[in-house]
Amino acid sequence: MQKHDVIIYEYNNRYSIIQRSKQDKRQDECPSENVALAGSLPKDVAPSLLGETVLKAIDSYGTIDPSYFAWELKELRKQLCSWVGAKSYTGFLKNRRLVLAQKNFDKKRIEIIPFDNFNINKWETMLLDDMICLPLDSDYEKIGMAVDKAFSIATFHPERKI
Repeated sequence: MQKHDVIIYEYNNRYSIIQRSKQDKRQDECPSENVALAGSLPKDVAPSLLGETVLKAIDSYGTIDPSYFAWELKELRKQLCSWVGAKSYTGFLKNRRLVLAQKNFDKKRIEIIPFDNFNINKWETMLLDDMICLPLDSDYEKIGMAVDKAFSIATFHPERKI
């Protein structure tokens, strides 16, 4: 199953769009890794700009190799925190929401998936029943609106500090 994905975080009233690539480009199928900050936008951004930034990050999937190996969690977390402006990974984890956007080439659609942040399970859980599916040729406005809708479903950590 071929998919290109991007992670979008809502943290400190901003959307951080994180570009991704395969953890190991020698393998046909493997997990994705965060590789770059593709955009940082205010939460009240126009849907068309949000959709454009998300789609460009998805279309740039695999163009940058990961800086660290998947097991170098300390380095990966430090890098992510620097991109989103968080002082610590724990603080970031407890004060953000998460949405995954991906092009699913096998199903010929864009999938926008909100996450639950430690409310249902003691880990981040994809809310697949709430996945928003769009045609591959959707415009920026529709993609941005779908991302906004997914964030209205995604949850904060139960220990969030407001």
